[in-house]
Amino acid sequence: MKLRILGNTLRLRLSRVEVEQIGLGQPVIETTTFPGGGQLQYLIRTSGLETNIVKSCDGLDTLIEVVVEKTVADRWASSNEVGLYGAGPLLIGSLELLVEKDFACINPREGVEDLDSFPNPSSIPRN
Repeated sequence: MKLRILGNTLRLRLSRVEVEQIGLGQPVIETTTFPGGGQLQYLIRTSGLETNIVKSCDGLDTLIEVVVEKTVADRWASSNEVGLYGAGPLLIGSLELLVEKDFACINPREGVEDLDSFPNPSSIPRN
């Protein structure tokens, strides 16, 4: 799972396996460890409740938890829909939340970043 933050916009991009996990009701979590031992964890999980964001801090550690309504997550995981934002981003207070399927880069780069990505629609030949 990739996390992008720009101002008051939080964007999570999930690989194929991670989208499958969400569709099965399993959480997906990533951890970034900083020098000195502090951690940033970001988590996405489903719940019977409406979509929301929970943030907690404990000393040097921070957890950003994105809770997505299970029926919405199930529909998204089994569809061709790119994201969980419908016609626009989800607005939670003044924060915009986008949860998207991660597409392979059009111009591949070295590394394994795109190994489990969805095929990029722009790279599929059209008849």
